[in-house]
Amino acid sequence: MISYSFGYIRLCGGDDKAMAREKEKKIKILDMWAKENGEVFVKIIVESCKVKDIKMLDRVLNMMDPGDIFVAANINQISNSPDRIRLFVELAENKGIRIVIVEGGLDTITPSGRLMMNILTAVTKIDEESGVDSEDEDSFSEELEGVNT
Repeated sequence: MISYSFGYIRLCGGDDKAMAREKEKKIKILDMWAKENGEVFVKIIVESCKVKDIKMLDRVLNMMDPGDIFVAANINQISNSPDRIRLFVELAENKGIRIVIVEGGLDTITPSGRLMMNILTAVTKIDEESGVDSEDEDSFSEELEGVNT
């Protein structure tokens, strides 16, 4: 079975020049990882940070098969919300999708990468239980619950 790598870039705010520089920077980070690992990307670029546009993560997961790789330059490319990150990671892992966060060297195929994801998940659950919450969390949860597994 052939597996694919999906490079995901999410750009938020700023003027056009700043967005262009940020986009170029993220593409370079992903391209360097791809070159080092002998991978070719399907690049997905989202130029919005609105919660409704987070549905793109749903679409990305639906396009992916077990064994595929989701690659982001940094963890904030998935979301600025720890709970949204946790939900995405859980859904991706349930589908057998490897997650790589280039900055920070996090890779769920390695024991240390899985440990870091588990720590991230635990911290977000603690935040959730202690009442730390971000806007539109329920909306995001409902959107991702529809992801095919």
